[in-house]
Amino acid sequence: MNDAPLRLEEAPATNLEVFVNPSDMRQDVQAFMDYARGHQIKRGHRDNGIPRAHQQQLAKRMSNPAGARTIDPEGGSAWIGHVDGVCLALKLVKYDTKGVYAGYSSVEPSFPDNFVQVDERAYHRFLKLPLAAQEEEVLALHLEGADLVGNEFFSR
Repeated sequence: MNDAPLRLEEAPATNLEVFVNPSDMRQDVQAFMDYARGHQIKRGHRDNGIPRAHQQQLAKRMSNPAGARTIDPEGGSAWIGHVDGVCLALKLVKYDTKGVYAGYSSVEPSFPDNFVQVDERAYHRFLKLPLAAQEEEVLALHLEGADLVGNEFFSR
């Protein structure tokens, strides 16, 4: 056996790139819920999406400082859509996700008068949970692969 000390060379720790996700899901759920409680959000008649004006206002409230720039030319934001889906899966909000067919010739559902409704009881129950339990609920949604928010990148 060699008893000589191991010689290690010094490695510089400069110019390293560290990935940090600037978005905070729990904070963004709270921001979305706060906005939904204070505004009547009528979802799109054809696409059931959140309208551009609401998307822009929500982007300013999200945890990612560059959120306002993440809105695509059609007025949508993947992150805001994801937060919306999480709120729906947690049953903090309700809205029609199935739609109705407008006539015999319609090939896609329509969503007339489809407003986001906040479930105050569910929201207050969620708020009363400790922060760690809130994080666990959000993580469980992603791990279980719920239809609206399933993501293969989440694991324990």
